[in-house]
Amino acid sequence: MKKLSIALALSVVLATTGCAPQQNVVSPENCVTVIVDFQSLKSEKTQTCITAGSEIEAMTAFNLAGYSIAGTDKYGLQIVCRVNGLPSATQVIGAHKDYRETCAEMPAEFAYWALLIRTPEKDWTYAPVGIADLKVNPG
Repeated sequence: MKKLSIALALSVVLATTGCAPQQNVVSPENCVTVIVDFQSLKSEKTQTCITAGSEIEAMTAFNLAGYSIAGTDKYGLQIVCRVNGLPSATQVIGAHKDYRETCAEMPAEFAYWALLIRTPEKDWTYAPVGIADLKVNPG
């Protein structure tokens, strides 16, 4: 079984996620590391170790780390729209003053949450499935 770290990061300009500084994070063997990078929405970037003895669902890991995840009306949790209520429906996203995230369909290309994973064999990469289907292992 592959051991994973997972992260959510908001992309505000391109498809870059700002997770490169996390490359040296090492998880204890019984920990799934959950990282959330709010970038321009908040200055906060958090990292939480969720103790797990075996494989758990990524959504469970985020919930145990204290995050509420909301999907879109059209795609449900296959597309992450809000993390802890951000971005709010009235919040301006970066320099895009006319854009407000409704969570109806796919978020704009300049403002979306990216779900990333990292394994001992591979550096940060996009998750192969959405947060509702992703399972992760400690370590």
